[in-house]
Amino acid sequence: MKKLDRKQMAARVARDIPEGAYVNLGIGLPTLVADFLPKGREIILHSENGVLGVGPKPAPGEEDEDLINAGKEPVTLLTGGCYFHHADSFGMIRGRHLDFAILRLRDLLTDLRISPFIDTAPVGVAPQATFLNGAVVGLCPHRSPRALLDALLAIEQDRGRERPHPGAPRTLDLDLILFGDTILSEPGLRVPHPRFRERRFVLEPLAAIAPELVDPVTGKTVGELLGELGTEN
Repeated sequence: MKKLDRKQMAARVARDIPEGAYVNLGIGLPTLVADFLPKGREIILHSENGVLGVGPKPAPGEEDEDLINAGKEPVTLLTGGCYFHHADSFGMIRGRHLDFAILRLRDLLTDLRISPFIDTAPVGVAPQATFLNGAVVGLCPHRSPRALLDALLAIEQDRGRERPHPGAPRTLDLDLILFGDTILSEPGLRVPHPRFRERRFVLEPLAAIAPELVDPVTGKTVGELLGELGTEN
């Protein structure tokens, strides 16, 4: 089989993007896809630096130094396109991962309550981008804690999470925090989660939707645990 060059690979990918898709191309080779989108097919391209509606590369001499993609390459802006703060842009990308998880959780839990998302600095890992955190509370009458954890891990895997080393960047990180009044310790599973009491990024969104939940180990509510945290957490 003949090896495809960069432009041929980009053209091949472009043919597979469906009508009406919103696509983030990242940086490097994938950005070439913008030059090969089928004419007449509405596809909205997004760049992490804050551009929605990215068009193909400009013609030589028509570059705008203020209009670039995340790889600092000149681009054009399609009619109706816009640009905005890069923090909002990253939020759009990460928020889609959480939206995916919530859709899947609706198949596992009933009476779902979903917290607002909060942006926090990474804790206990190597330097990397900020994390977008949230909490979900629901009823799970037909699954054991182990079965629920296995389902959460499957959602992570389906969203492309890889674990090359502890603390590696991830698309999703789904933890089982509480399971009613269950106290459980077995290989690969501890309920309640052993470190949730010291993590503001867990307690703050959880308290926003279920401050009355009780930690069966301490007997304290989520609201009380949050109130006891210092600002450094």
